[in-house]
Amino acid sequence: MSSSRRRGVVQTRREVELWGKASIAEYLWIHVLGGNTTTYANGLLGHGEMVLDDMHLRYRSGPGIIQNAVPNTVKNLVLIINGKDDLKVR
Repeated sequence: MSSSRRRGVVQTRREVELWGKASIAEYLWIHVLGGNTTTYANGLLGHGEMVLDDMHLRYRSGPGIIQNAVPNTVKNLVLIINGKDDLKVR
């Protein structure tokens, strides 16, 4: 969690990671939350960050995302999956 001081009061922001490989993840990030993305690693990874209320959101997407390789530093993770296809859920 990150914190900031404003007028002597400590405010704590939750750090939340949103990961997705399905296009619904990009739709959520761009059209619902209003975020922007930057692609790198030859288009294999997409990344974006924004602050929404008391949350610092980090978005990661693309075929280079490996869902079972979450760093120990990540405390709050939202996996956005395509539940329509059993192969994509695994």
